[in-house]
Amino acid sequence: MAVQVGLKDHINKRPDQLSGGQQQRVAIARALVKRPKLVIADEPTANLDTTTANLVMDMMAALGQQYGTTFLMATHDDRMLHRFTRRFNLQDGELQPVTTTNSFWRAG
Repeated sequence: MAVQVGLKDHINKRPDQLSGGQQQRVAIARALVKRPKLVIADEPTANLDTTTANLVMDMMAALGQQYGTTFLMATHDDRMLHRFTRRFNLQDGELQPVTTTNSFWRAG
């Protein structure tokens, strides 16, 4: 799994020796190691620069397809909205499906 997430050369490092993006990739690898059907990811691109955030999302998409895993993600990261096939807003404790007419969250 370390090879698949691009961390082969960092396998013996402690978490404090890894960058934020590398730590996110470790978290994704841990989540996928048992090949679950569903992974719930809370802010997977938080605190990452755009390039690293896109790499993390690309990796999640590829590994999700490879393992048949669905990712359910919570995010405030507007940069990533165009990547999702279905989107919902949480408003007043209720999930509201996003349509082109009812949301200020617009795909970029």
